[in-house]
Amino acid sequence: MDINFYKNLLYLIIFVSLVITLMFIYKKYYEGFKFKMYNGNKKCLSNNCPNPDFQNKIFKLHTEFKPYRDKNHMIAHNSQSKSNKSKTNGPNNIFIIRHGEKIQSKIALDCNGILRSTFIPKLIETLNEEGFGIHAIVTSYNYVSMHQQQTISLVSWLLNIPIFMYGEQTQTINAVNEIFKNSKFNGKNILICWEHTCIQT
Repeated sequence: MDINFYKNLLYLIIFVSLVITLMFIYKKYYEGFKFKMYNGNKKCLSNNCPNPDFQNKIFKLHTEFKPYRDKNHMIAHNSQSKSNKSKTNGPNNIFIIRHGEKIQSKIALDCNGILRSTFIPKLIETLNEEGFGIHAIVTSYNYVSMHQQQTISLVSWLLNIPIFMYGEQTQTINAVNEIFKNSKFNGKNILICWEHTCIQT
Protein backbone atom coordinates (compact mmCIF):
# COMPACT_ATOMS: atom_id res chain seq x y z
CA MET A 1 0.00 0.00 0.00
CA ASP A 2 0.96 3.58 -0.58
CA ILE A 3 2.77 5.27 2.31
CA ASN A 4 0.40 8.25 1.98
CA PHE A 5 -2.47 5.97 2.91
CA TYR A 6 -0.78 5.10 6.22
CA LYS A 7 0.05 8.74 6.87
CA ASN A 8 -3.54 9.77 6.26
CA LEU A 9 -4.76 6.93 8.46
CA LEU A 10 -2.39 8.03 11.22
CA TYR A 11 -3.60 11.64 10.90
CA LEU A 12 -7.20 10.44 11.09
CA ILE A 13 -6.50 8.39 14.24
CA ILE A 14 -4.73 11.38 15.82
CA PHE A 15 -7.59 13.69 14.86
CA VAL A 16 -10.26 11.34 16.28
CA SER A 17 -8.21 10.89 19.47
CA LEU A 18 -7.94 14.65 19.87
CA VAL A 19 -11.67 15.10 19.37
CA ILE A 20 -12.45 12.42 21.97
CA THR A 21 -9.92 13.94 24.40
CA LEU A 22 -11.36 17.44 23.92
CA MET A 23 -14.90 16.14 24.45
CA PHE A 24 -13.77 14.42 27.65
CA ILE A 25 -12.06 17.58 28.90
CA TYR A 26 -15.11 19.69 28.03
CA LYS A 27 -17.50 17.35 29.82
CA LYS A 28 -15.35 16.93 32.91
CA TYR A 29 -14.01 20.44 33.41
CA TYR A 30 -16.12 22.97 31.55
CA GLU A 31 -19.47 21.53 32.67
CA GLY A 32 -18.15 21.41 36.24
CA PHE A 33 -16.91 24.96 35.86
CA LYS A 34 -20.33 26.05 34.61
CA PHE A 35 -21.93 24.41 37.66
CA LYS A 36 -19.51 26.22 39.96
CA MET A 37 -20.19 29.48 38.15
CA TYR A 38 -23.92 28.85 38.58
CA ASN A 39 -23.40 28.39 42.28
CA GLY A 40 -21.01 31.33 42.25
CA ASN A 41 -23.81 33.47 40.85
CA LYS A 42 -25.85 32.36 43.88
CA LYS A 43 -28.69 30.77 41.95
CA CYS A 44 -28.29 27.83 44.33
CA LEU A 45 -27.17 27.65 47.93
CA SER A 46 -24.41 25.32 49.11
CA ASN A 47 -27.04 22.73 50.14
CA ASN A 48 -28.43 22.76 46.55
CA CYS A 49 -31.60 24.58 47.62
CA PRO A 50 -32.71 27.47 45.42
CA ASN A 51 -31.46 30.84 46.60
CA PRO A 52 -34.53 32.69 47.94
CA ASP A 53 -33.28 35.98 46.46
CA PHE A 54 -34.05 34.58 43.02
CA GLN A 55 -37.40 32.97 43.90
CA ASN A 56 -40.97 34.06 44.55
CA LYS A 57 -42.18 35.66 47.78
CA ILE A 58 -43.81 32.49 49.07
CA PHE A 59 -40.54 30.54 48.84
CA LYS A 60 -38.72 33.45 50.49
CA LEU A 61 -41.23 33.36 53.33
CA HIS A 62 -40.62 29.65 53.91
CA THR A 63 -36.86 30.27 53.90
CA GLU A 64 -37.17 33.13 56.40
CA PHE A 65 -38.89 30.79 58.86
CA LYS A 66 -36.05 28.26 58.88
CA PRO A 67 -34.66 29.53 62.25
CA TYR A 68 -38.15 29.13 63.77
CA ARG A 69 -38.49 25.60 62.33
CA ASP A 70 -35.08 24.61 63.64
CA LYS A 71 -35.77 26.08 67.06
CA ASN A 72 -39.14 24.37 67.46
CA HIS A 73 -37.68 21.06 66.28
CA MET A 74 -34.75 21.32 68.70
CA ILE A 75 -36.94 22.20 71.71
CA ALA A 76 -39.50 19.53 70.81
CA HIS A 77 -36.75 16.92 70.45
CA ASN A 78 -35.14 17.89 73.78
CA SER A 79 -38.45 17.84 75.65
CA GLN A 80 -39.28 14.45 74.11
CA SER A 81 -35.94 13.06 75.29
CA LYS A 82 -36.72 14.16 78.87
CA SER A 83 -40.25 12.76 78.69
CA ASN A 84 -39.04 9.36 77.55
CA LYS A 85 -37.47 8.90 80.97
CA SER A 86 -40.79 9.52 82.76
CA LYS A 87 -42.79 7.13 80.51
CA THR A 88 -45.64 9.62 80.11
CA ASN A 89 -48.93 8.13 78.92
CA GLY A 90 -50.42 10.70 76.58
CA PRO A 91 -49.14 14.18 75.71
CA ASN A 92 -47.08 16.21 78.17
CA ASN A 93 -48.94 19.41 77.30
CA ILE A 94 -51.97 20.28 75.18
CA PHE A 95 -52.56 23.80 73.91
CA ILE A 96 -56.00 24.57 72.48
CA ILE A 97 -57.04 27.27 70.02
CA ARG A 98 -60.21 27.86 68.05
CA HIS A 99 -60.36 28.41 64.32
CA GLY A 100 -60.19 31.93 62.92
CA GLU A 101 -63.19 34.07 62.00
CA LYS A 102 -65.20 32.59 59.15
CA ILE A 103 -67.32 33.81 56.28
CA GLN A 104 -70.89 33.15 57.31
CA SER A 105 -72.51 30.36 55.28
CA LYS A 106 -69.21 29.71 53.49
CA ILE A 107 -66.58 27.02 53.90
CA ALA A 108 -63.63 29.38 54.29
CA LEU A 109 -62.18 31.86 56.78
CA ASP A 110 -62.84 35.55 56.23
CA CYS A 111 -60.05 38.11 55.88
CA ASN A 112 -59.75 38.49 59.68
CA GLY A 113 -59.54 34.73 60.17
CA ILE A 114 -56.82 34.50 57.53
CA LEU A 115 -54.92 37.31 59.24
CA ARG A 116 -55.28 35.58 62.61
CA SER A 117 -53.87 32.35 61.14
CA THR A 118 -50.70 34.22 60.18
CA PHE A 119 -49.98 34.89 63.87
CA ILE A 120 -49.95 31.22 64.88
CA PRO A 121 -46.25 30.83 63.99
CA LYS A 122 -45.64 33.65 66.49
CA LEU A 123 -47.73 31.72 69.04
CA ILE A 124 -45.48 28.70 68.50
CA GLU A 125 -42.42 30.93 68.92
CA THR A 126 -43.87 32.20 72.23
CA LEU A 127 -44.38 28.60 73.38
CA ASN A 128 -40.81 27.82 72.32
CA GLU A 129 -39.58 30.70 74.48
CA GLU A 130 -41.34 29.02 77.41
CA GLY A 131 -39.64 25.71 76.59
CA PHE A 132 -42.53 24.00 74.81
CA GLY A 133 -41.68 22.64 71.37
CA ILE A 134 -44.78 21.64 69.42
CA HIS A 135 -44.56 18.14 67.94
CA ALA A 136 -47.95 17.93 66.23
CA ILE A 137 -51.19 19.74 65.47
CA VAL A 138 -54.52 17.97 65.94
CA THR A 139 -57.70 19.16 64.28
CA SER A 140 -61.04 17.93 62.95
CA TYR A 141 -62.32 17.49 59.46
CA ASN A 142 -65.63 18.81 58.26
CA TYR A 143 -67.34 18.11 54.97
CA VAL A 144 -69.01 21.53 54.84
CA SER A 145 -66.20 23.79 56.05
CA MET A 146 -62.43 24.09 56.12
CA HIS A 147 -62.15 26.61 58.96
CA GLN A 148 -59.97 24.48 61.24
CA GLN A 149 -57.69 23.17 58.50
CA GLN A 150 -57.27 26.61 56.97
CA THR A 151 -56.41 28.09 60.36
CA ILE A 152 -53.45 25.80 60.95
CA SER A 153 -52.28 25.06 57.39
CA LEU A 154 -49.81 27.96 57.26
CA VAL A 155 -48.09 27.16 60.56
CA SER A 156 -47.83 23.49 59.60
CA TRP A 157 -46.23 24.45 56.27
CA LEU A 158 -43.88 27.08 57.66
CA LEU A 159 -42.66 25.12 60.69
CA ASN A 160 -42.88 21.53 59.37
CA ILE A 161 -45.32 20.44 62.07
CA PRO A 162 -47.53 17.49 61.05
CA ILE A 163 -51.33 17.74 61.16
CA PHE A 164 -53.52 14.90 62.45
CA MET A 165 -57.27 14.99 61.80
CA TYR A 166 -59.57 12.95 64.04
CA GLY A 167 -63.29 13.00 63.32
CA GLU A 168 -65.73 15.76 62.63
CA GLN A 169 -65.97 18.78 64.91
CA THR A 170 -68.66 17.23 67.15
CA GLN A 171 -66.65 14.03 67.63
CA THR A 172 -64.41 15.37 70.35
CA ILE A 173 -64.41 12.11 72.34
CA ASN A 174 -62.97 10.34 69.29
CA ALA A 175 -60.18 12.91 69.13
CA VAL A 176 -59.40 12.58 72.85
CA ASN A 177 -59.26 8.79 72.54
CA GLU A 178 -56.95 9.01 69.55
CA ILE A 179 -54.65 11.45 71.29
CA PHE A 180 -54.32 9.39 74.49
CA LYS A 181 -54.25 5.93 72.92
CA ASN A 182 -51.74 6.75 70.20
CA SER A 183 -48.28 6.18 71.65
CA LYS A 184 -46.86 8.60 69.06
CA PHE A 185 -48.16 11.45 71.25
CA ASN A 186 -46.73 10.12 74.52
CA GLY A 187 -44.65 12.76 76.25
CA LYS A 188 -45.14 15.28 73.47
CA ASN A 189 -46.58 18.79 73.24
CA ILE A 190 -49.49 19.18 70.87
CA LEU A 191 -51.60 22.04 69.61
CA ILE A 192 -55.31 21.43 69.06
CA CYS A 193 -57.34 23.62 66.71
CA TRP A 194 -61.06 22.91 66.95
CA GLU A 195 -64.49 24.39 66.43
CA HIS A 196 -65.20 26.80 69.29
CA THR A 197 -68.63 25.50 70.36
CA CYS A 198 -67.42 21.88 70.56
CA ILE A 199 -63.93 22.09 72.03
CA GLN A 200 -65.16 22.70 75.61
CA THR A 201 -66.13 19.02 75.85
